[in-house]
Amino acid sequence: MAKFQRPAMVIFAQERTLFQPIKQNIREGVKAVVTAVAQEGIYYDTEKLCAEFEKLTGEFWIKSEYRPRSHVSSEMIWKYLIALFEMETKKSPAQLDRIFSEAACRLVPTEGAADILELLSNCLVRTAVAADIPYSAAWMEDVLDASFPNNMLEFTLCSSEFIYGREDAEFFEILQKKADIPAGDIWYIGGDSVLDVEAAEKAGFVPFWFRGALPETGIKPPRCDYSSVEDWREFASIISKVVRL
Repeated sequence: MAKFQRPAMVIFAQERTLFQPIKQNIREGVKAVVTAVAQEGIYYDTEKLCAEFEKLTGEFWIKSEYRPRSHVSSEMIWKYLIALFEMETKKSPAQLDRIFSEAACRLVPTEGAADILELLSNCLVRTAVAADIPYSAAWMEDVLDASFPNNMLEFTLCSSEFIYGREDAEFFEILQKKADIPAGDIWYIGGDSVLDVEAAEKAGFVPFWFRGALPETGIKPPRCDYSSVEDWREFASIISKVVRL
């Protein structure tokens, strides 16, 4: 095992680590919004809303592998749709976005995720989440709290609320500023070899590549110094040795 110093904080890339790959469904989200505003006596065409939403968001909602084309929150999209379709609902864009998100996006925790969060909390290691998603941080935090009721996560940084995402150095600079500790004291663990591991290493974090449910073949490893873990049990073993439980 590589020699590690005790981390002051562990930051999880949301996708593939704490949760299984994101599954999203625009139609279900839009249908939920249409149903909600219908209770106010307001009726809109689900197909037209879906078509406009898909045009605005691009291919990353269509493909099974999520890759954001731009870091625009879905709440901003609803602001636009309200103006475009002259929606007279009393619900705010944030409320419509919450209704949409809860129906459109299903997140399933990975095996062992709750245990690793509990272990880090018991070890007094700070934790946080970096989420490269189009949803609001408030929604993401609600999902985290519902999935991991006893979590001690300090903050959630969502690309939807900033100009930058994981492919940008500025995203990791913001993470370090929020952590308020040297980059070398932060362990960053993610499933994407480039956007997570290489980017974290470049930012000066200690990078971990979480293999998890990644295919055995066809995945290019990171082109930098990193540590690889197959599952949370392996990561827990590393943590336990470092903190000397």
